[in-house]
Amino acid sequence: MGVRTDVYAALQVLQRPGAVIELRIFHRDHVQVGHYDNLQAVAHDACWTKNERASAVYYSLNAYDPAKLDRDTKNRSYLTRDAGREQDFVERVSFLIDVDPDRDSGTNSTDVEKAAAWVVAQRAIQFLSALDWPLPIIVDSGNGFHLHYRMVRGIRYGLL
Repeated sequence: MGVRTDVYAALQVLQRPGAVIELRIFHRDHVQVGHYDNLQAVAHDACWTKNERASAVYYSLNAYDPAKLDRDTKNRSYLTRDAGREQDFVERVSFLIDVDPDRDSGTNSTDVEKAAAWVVAQRAIQFLSALDWPLPIIVDSGNGFHLHYRMVRGIRYGLL
């Protein structure tokens, strides 16, 4: 399996089918943004060879307003200064807990620091499991761990 296939498979697990998501690709001197309702297109653009020099590529965990999709720019990234704002996201579909060790800015975690982050992540999982939360999807974030809790039913913004 290639990287694009792996990214697509991960998106299928982490995203609700049919949700519109925003992809942001950060380069040194510009940002590309795209709004997608097609996960294969997200995986393609996230892994596009021209993005190998990108400093960061990420997508929104929560659902972007489908009414804001522009048919001319749908399912592709483009240069813009106008990325989605909080009010452009209409539904919380994923709850993320980011567990990183306390360390100096601009440094990577050591093996000991990452092991400590794993202990904290396990405690968070145990605590939430005792409250009848399902087990999360656990992702190695490089310096720590992400615990992804997928919402069974999305929560509409403004109702929190």
